[in-house]
Amino acid sequence: MQRLCLGDEVLVIAGSERGKRGKILAFGAGKERVFVEGLNLATKHQKSRQEKTPGQKIQKPMSIHVSKVALIDPKTAQPTRPKFITTSSGRVRQGRKSLQDIPSLIRKKAK
Repeated sequence: MQRLCLGDEVLVIAGSERGKRGKILAFGAGKERVFVEGLNLATKHQKSRQEKTPGQKIQKPMSIHVSKVALIDPKTAQPTRPKFITTSSGRVRQGRKSLQDIPSLIRKKAK
């Protein structure tokens, strides 16, 4: 079980997007980088390929290293470092202060 999973809400704790929140959309580059919804967007200038299609600017999400994001506890809505509890059904992530289980979705492969 990993510290971060697909669909988790995270807080960016460092960089130009510091203080903003979003959901994890995907993992990339060996599962050490995450793509966060609506954050760390780069503008890509796309050249026109045919005479009919004009060139355009595209907002493309860029990845953020996992050390720069913190998991949000669903109960307290504050950043937390999850602890792992072994139960009869397997390992479960739990918030440190709220002691509430944090659900995890299935992890997708890197792009």
